[in-house]
Amino acid sequence: MNLSKIIKFFVLLLSIPELISGTVPGRPVNIVSIAFEPKYNLQQIVQLVSDEAQKKVDFIILPETCRGNDAESIDGKTIDALSKIAAQYKTYILCPIDRLSGSQRFNSAVLLDRNGIICQPIYDKQFPFWNEYQLQPPITPGSGELPIYDLDFGRIGVCICFDINFPSIWQTFADEKVEMVVWPSAYSGGSLLHSYASQHHFYIVTCTHVPDCTVVDIDGTEILYENKQTPSISHIQLDFDRCIFHCDFHEEFNGKLDLLLKNHGKDIFVEKQLKRERWFILKSQTAGVSAREYARAYGLEELADYINRSKKYRADFHCNVADLCGKNQ
Repeated sequence: MNLSKIIKFFVLLLSIPELISGTVPGRPVNIVSIAFEPKYNLQQIVQLVSDEAQKKVDFIILPETCRGNDAESIDGKTIDALSKIAAQYKTYILCPIDRLSGSQRFNSAVLLDRNGIICQPIYDKQFPFWNEYQLQPPITPGSGELPIYDLDFGRIGVCICFDINFPSIWQTFADEKVEMVVWPSAYSGGSLLHSYASQHHFYIVTCTHVPDCTVVDIDGTEILYENKQTPSISHIQLDFDRCIFHCDFHEEFNGKLDLLLKNHGKDIFVEKQLKRERWFILKSQTAGVSAREYARAYGLEELADYINRSKKYRADFHCNVADLCGKNQ
C-alpha cells in the first residue's frame, strides 16, 4: 500500500461517525409484532399497544386492517388514539386500517413517527385481493411510487398481504436500498418471504391475522416464527448494521476480508458463512463500531452492490454496442 493510499484510508476512517459513537454493538432496533384476528375493539387495541410501547421499543406493528372492514378516515378514532401512544412513548407504530378518503376506500398502512405524526405518503395496498373489490365502496388499489420511509434507525418499506405475489414491489424496495420490509397480512406468506429476503438482502417482519409473526434474515433464513394464542405478541431485536457479502474479490483474491479481520478482529467478526452461496455476514461485537462502515473503508462491496454492478456493466455494454452500430451506419 503506497503513501497516498494509506492517507486516503485514514481520512476515510476519520469520516466514519459510527466508529467513535454508540453504546452498544451495531445498530440494534427493538420491534414488536402484535398479531391478532381483527375482532378487537379500539379500547383493547390501545391497551395492547400501550403495554408494549412502555417497554421502550422502537417499532410496533399491527396486522392488516386491524379494526376489520369498518372503514374510517385518517383523522378517525383509531389513528388519533395510536398517535397519542406513539408520541407519549416515543415509538413508531404501523397501524393498518380500512381507510376512507372522500368517496374512495383504501387498504392502508399508516405509519406514525415517534412524535405521533403520520409519515407521508401513506402506503395503500397495491394489489387488493379479489373480494376487496366487492366491498361498498370497493377498495381502490394504490397507485404512484411506493413510499420509502427513512426512519431514525434505518430505511424501511411496507406492503400488505396479497402484495407478496408481485415481485416488482419487492424489486423496488431493493432498488431503493430498503433495510427492512414490514408486511402486515391476513395470512402467513411462507416461502415467498424467504425468497425475497434471499434475493434482495433485507429483513422482513410480518404481523398477521393467523395470528403469527415471521422474521426473515438478510440471507433468507428464518430468524423467528411464532404462532401463539391471540393476541400473539413477538419481540425481535434486529441489527441494521449487519451486512452480507459475496466472497469474490474479498476473500482469497486480494485478502480484503483477511486484512480487515487481522486489524480489527476484536471489533468485527464473520457471524455467518454460507459456503454454497459463497456469502458471508459481518457483524460488530464492540460498542461504537460499525461493521458496515469498516467494511466500506477496507473496500469490501456489499452483495446487493456486487449484483447491481453486473447489471450496470450489462447495460453499459449494450449502450456501447448500440452507439458503435449507430456510428457505423
